[in-house]
Amino acid sequence: ISSGINAEYGDIWESERWNNRKLGFYNAVKHSFGIEPYLQVTTYKECRRTAQLRTSGHQLAVEKGRHGSNRNHPYLRVCKFCCTEDQETLRMLFELPFMDPIVEDEIHVLRTCPQYHALRYLLPDHLKTAIFSDVSSIFQLDNVKRSSLYITKIFKVRFPKKD
Repeated sequence: ISSGINAEYGDIWESERWNNRKLGFYNAVKHSFGIEPYLQVTTYKECRRTAQLRTSGHQLAVEKGRHGSNRNHPYLRVCKFCCTEDQETLRMLFELPFMDPIVEDEIHVLRTCPQYHALRYLLPDHLKTAIFSDVSSIFQLDNVKRSSLYITKIFKVRFPKKD
C-alpha cells in the first residue's frame, strides 16, 4: 500500500512542480522524488540554508521582488552588488530597449556575483566546475557537504545580521 501511495504522490509532485514559476531553480536541481543527501549529511544550519536556496525560500532580490505592491517592477530584482541601488536610475535604465539586468537569483549568486568571489575561489576545482557545468551535481552526495557550507557562507555574507 505504501509503495502505491508513494508512487501516486510522486506522480502528483512531478506534474505540479512544473506548474509553479517560482520553482525554476528547484526544478533545475531536483530530478526525482526522494530524500536529498543534504538532509542527512549537513548540520542543521547548512541544511536550512541549502533548503532555502533550493526552494527559493530566501531573501535574495529575485524573491523579494516577487512580493509587495511593486512586484511587477523588474528593477527590484537586480543584484545590489552588481547594479546601482538608485531606484530612479534603475527605472530609467529599464525603459531602454537594450537593458539586460543582472538579477540576483540563485544561479547568479552561486556562479558569478563578485561579492562571493573569495568564497568561490576557496572551493575545490571539481566543485567550481560542477557549479558552472551542472549545478544539480553540487547537491549529490560527494559534493553536498562542501556545497552546503559554501551556500551557508554566501547567506552569511549577504545577510550578515541573521544567524
